[in-house]
Amino acid sequence: MKTISNFSLTSNNRTNKVIQLIILLIIAISYSTIAQDVIHKTDGSAIEAKVREVLDDKIKYNRTDNPDGPLYTIEKSKIFKIIYSSGYVEVMTIGEPQISDKEIKEADALKRQKEAEKKRLEEAAERERIENEKEAARIERQNREREIRKIKDENVRREARAEAEQLRIEREKEEERKLKEPKRHTAYGEILGLGGFLSINYQPRIFTSKDGIISLSGRIGLGMSNKSIHVPHGFVLGIGSQRHQFEVGVMGVFLGRFSDGDAFSFLYGGGKESRYTMSPQLGYRMYTKNGFTFSVNVLMIYSEDAYHLNNGNDPEPGITPWFGIGMGYAF
Repeated sequence: MKTISNFSLTSNNRTNKVIQLIILLIIAISYSTIAQDVIHKTDGSAIEAKVREVLDDKIKYNRTDNPDGPLYTIEKSKIFKIIYSSGYVEVMTIGEPQISDKEIKEADALKRQKEAEKKRLEEAAERERIENEKEAARIERQNREREIRKIKDENVRREARAEAEQLRIEREKEEERKLKEPKRHTAYGEILGLGGFLSINYQPRIFTSKDGIISLSGRIGLGMSNKSIHVPHGFVLGIGSQRHQFEVGVMGVFLGRFSDGDAFSFLYGGGKESRYTMSPQLGYRMYTKNGFTFSVNVLMIYSEDAYHLNNGNDPEPGITPWFGIGMGYAF
């Protein structure tokens, strides 16, 4: 019975020792995992801390014994140096104390240690790089045929796209050439003007300068009013681009009357006799891309009985301003 009690006591002592060793090991590991910086002040004291921010004139830190506590601030002028947890030593240039030879040797030793570790990591990275290159080469060999097929297919598609693009460019050039090419013929209808109420006109282009700015056209038309037929004709000098032109012309109109009382007697004088008169013309003509044209012109019609003020009695010759508006198609 005494033997059993001694055995139980011995077992309990061993268990307690194991528990104590485990606790000490946990404490040692926890302490070693707490990275801390040491702030050495110019007065010789030191602060174990975790530096959070380094500003131009001060440093902010947390105390090691309370890392989640308040953030402290200390001026750089009160700091001699900071030894970071990585081993790096930062000396504040404001402080008076100098680094000791021992600290320099420790820093050099730490530097050599880091360089050795860096070299080891670089060698390991180089070995890994070589292995990755071998693996990449193997994958590249496996995918080479597939990539070649893709390239061939892409070349076929590219050639098709290039051919389609070439056709599009040629069509655009042809359309641009047609737009730049001057329109040789213009057919249009005109309201008022020299053709009475309404006239149909044909205006062929006789001459065009090389730059397309100046052109000379003729005009012949047929119109009517309530009691007469109008035959406008003349020559027009166009100045401008292929789409916008100012026109200066010399016009004439033959007026064949059926009877007296023509609606345009105020322009050409009264009576039922046929008449012929001339007029200068100033106007503007616009061409659209589709060939449609719009024009407006101003006339100065000379009449032996201007405005027909006296109903043919004691006529007074003069000039009567008039206008016309036209729309048509150029080709």
